[in-house]
Amino acid sequence: MTVREALPLTPQPATKPHRSVIRSLEGWSDWARLLPLIALAVLLGLIGLGSKGLWLDEGLSADIARTNPLTALSAAWNTPTPGAIALYYEILHFWMILGNSEFVLRLLSVLCTALAVPVVYLLGRRLAGSRAALIAAFLIAASPFVVEYSQEARPYAMVLLLSAASSLALLRAIERP
Repeated sequence: MTVREALPLTPQPATKPHRSVIRSLEGWSDWARLLPLIALAVLLGLIGLGSKGLWLDEGLSADIARTNPLTALSAAWNTPTPGAIALYYEILHFWMILGNSEFVLRLLSVLCTALAVPVVYLLGRRLAGSRAALIAAFLIAASPFVVEYSQEARPYAMVLLLSAASSLALLRAIERP
């Protein structure tokens, strides 16, 4: 008796797994790459976040966000770049429900930077492939320049997030008219 005859044959499934299930599982490798980078962006952003007092522009952001939303909107529209600033003041106004310490005020920017990491990755993957996307996401997470601006109670990190997200949306709209 041979080994093949001794071992019973195992039944093979009659059908292959559904393709959409396979496609949905392929995305896990992206998240496995991105989660450490998102954690790195948060960790670097949190280092010394509340250790310094607010500087002049951050204090202005806090003062405007403390007012009612219509006053904040009016103040924002009187600046040279009203769009991003107005949205930032409105979000910061409601963010301050969590508190008004330097740490809490700056935490919104850390969150925006952490959210920018996967958006930059997706944008980079569409434009240049997975390797370039991973490098771009790492640079967003670990760049001293980005980390510095992620620790300010100013709209810079939100502008980074919204710029990357709008670029990704534009690219998707061009690809799928």
